[in-house]
Amino acid sequence: MANFQPKIYSLSTLNVRQHFNCDYKFNDFRTDFSGESGSGKSLIADFIQLLLVGSKVFKSGTEGIKQRDTSGLALKNQDGKYGRGYIFINVEVQPKRYIVLGGYLETTSSQMHFFIIQSGYDFEEALSAMDKPIFYRDLLVDGKIETLQNLEKIPLGTGYLKGVSNKKYHQLLFNNGLLAVDLSQNIQSLKSYAAIIRSFSRGKGFFTDSDALKKFLFGDDDQKRLFDKYQDDVQNINLDQQ
Repeated sequence: MANFQPKIYSLSTLNVRQHFNCDYKFNDFRTDFSGESGSGKSLIADFIQLLLVGSKVFKSGTEGIKQRDTSGLALKNQDGKYGRGYIFINVEVQPKRYIVLGGYLETTSSQMHFFIIQSGYDFEEALSAMDKPIFYRDLLVDGKIETLQNLEKIPLGTGYLKGVSNKKYHQLLFNNGLLAVDLSQNIQSLKSYAAIIRSFSRGKGFFTDSDALKKFLFGDDDQKRLFDKYQDDVQNINLDQQ
């Protein structure tokens, strides 16, 4: 299984607008969503973007709508004063082996807090995968939605949850092969990565001559030299195929 590539196995929501409490298992081949207008299709793509880049650079991938504030994603309690919610994905890192990447939301804050669930206690270097995925019911404690700090004290089935800073989160994802680039290095890379995800979620692709894309892929110093080499390689491949 050396060639197995990590993939999103499922996405779960807990007390989140339009989706409430749900577990969505992703198809291995299909990446499209269908449903009536206003059913929350675009939110699925927004959730994935949010879980990869964080709330600081997050923007909705849907054109023509009012900018979504992450403080409005969690549903308020019955008194209408306060609420907390969770969104997270199970990433299948090996066949039937999972690591959870998640975000904690509160109605009183516009910032989402990252967390990771794995089978071990060490959140400094290598993450250890679980033999079962985590679903929204696993985060409930006696049927209630706890704070992130309280969940850190409670074993979740075969996994342990820990909140991590934005920088630590992206470092762990890169070091464990869950992201191809280290988004902890600078804010520009984070913004460019978010823009690329949004372009895919709209189904319109992106332009290969984009300056932002070149900067993201090749960096500032050697951008022109590397991109020229890339174009030469593509041209040579095309000539070989003629």
